Formats: sequence, structure tokens, C-alpha cells
Amino acid sequence: MSAERKASRHAQEFRWHQVNLQLPATEAALRDLKTLSEAVDQLLIEAVIRAHDEGMSSASIAEALGFTKHVAAERPSPEILIPSPARPSGRRGIHFEPMT
Repeated sequence: MSAERKASRHAQEFRWHQVNLQLPATEAALRDLKTLSEAVDQLLIEAVIRAHDEGMSSASIAEALGFTKHVAAERPSPEILIPSPARPSGRRGIHFEPMT
């Protein structure tokens, strides 16, 4: 077998192994992402229920969810990540305030 054919065969074998060895890891990563996505969806549902129970308006909830999608879509600026001081409302649990 010529050196050129031998090199070509080795390259094909390398590509085959590279693809087949990465496939299980890729499938596992996709399963993990799906699980994470489902967990985030559940947390958002719980947050909306709590916000509604706390008396937050539907418009404020929708605005907050839009903000969440915006933050998830791109890296937020440092100002967004600095939480504003919470104002006590006298109620127990999680307290939501309209975003300004």
C-alpha cells in the first residue's frame, strides 16, 4: 500500500473515531440541556404563581418575564446584576416588585 493511500486510510479512520467517540458525549450533553430547560421552565412557573399570589399585576409579571428572556439571550450589564435593596412588605416569603 502506498504511503498516500495509507495516510488517507488513517485519516478516514481518525475521522470515524472522532465522530463516533463524540456522539455519546453530545447526546448526554443534549439530555442535560433538556433537563436543565425543563427545570428552568418549572422555576419560572413557580415564580409566576408566587408573584401572582403576592399581588403583582399581570403586566408587571409579563415585563419581568421579558426581562428574564432578555438576560438569558445575552450577557447582562453589571448594573442589571446588582440587586436593588429590597423593601420589606411585612409579608413572609418571596416578594416581587415591579421593575423600573
